[in-house]
Amino acid sequence: MTAASKSLTQELIAKVHEIGPILRDNAAETDAGRRVTDASIQALDSIGIFGINALKAYGGFEGGARMLLDVTTVIGTYCPNSAWISVISSVSSQLALRFPESAWKRAFSKGKYERMASVITNLGATAVREGDGYRVNGEWAWGSNILNSEWAIGAIAVIEAEGADPAPGFVLLHKSDFTIKDTWYTIGMRGTGSNNFVAQDVVVPADQIADGGSVLGPGYEMSPEASFLQRLTPVSMFPTVIISGPLGGQKRHSTM
Repeated sequence: MTAASKSLTQELIAKVHEIGPILRDNAAETDAGRRVTDASIQALDSIGIFGINALKAYGGFEGGARMLLDVTTVIGTYCPNSAWISVISSVSSQLALRFPESAWKRAFSKGKYERMASVITNLGATAVREGDGYRVNGEWAWGSNILNSEWAIGAIAVIEAEGADPAPGFVLLHKSDFTIKDTWYTIGMRGTGSNNFVAQDVVVPADQIADGGSVLGPGYEMSPEASFLQRLTPVSMFPTVIISGPLGGQKRHSTM
């Protein structure tokens, strides 16, 4: 981590402490209501937490794994559920950058990063080529942050033609393309709102489909043209940063 990144991380941590009482005071309601409260979402938004792994051109910090882990661990000391969805949104924004540029620019067309969700396992979802786009059908389980998301990414089997073998891929869906099933009641994590989301006969542009290798493979890591965020390795980064909520909660209880 560079000196500039360390300084920015400390600035963000200081801002987390400023909004911390809001997160803490709403933590019980977050758990009981099975979603992070609007007040907590607004507080997190106000200091740019969901943009830690978003491009600076879209209001993000381009922070990387260490900044995300350090900042969201502090969030976890006030509300582990808020930390969890903050991580999910940032890593999902990072994944979106592995889609074609036209697609992620569409996702960030308001000129800023968006709150996002992603599920990287496929339970039978398909994208079948139809003209200039793909017809998408499927359901994705445990969509953390889906209740707050403008866009969502889901693993999918891509079928280019009738009789063709399916290939692993991912779809980028706007919230108007999916519905949410109320399925999440897991004790200790109820507030993450990790409900299933469903797409039924939705047609998306071709650039909102990406092959599995582009999203999770090593291509971007080896590309000299790729941005810093595109080069971050998802499969090693995700397990590292997702622990921040429980880690922050443990730190809180150890000091009580």
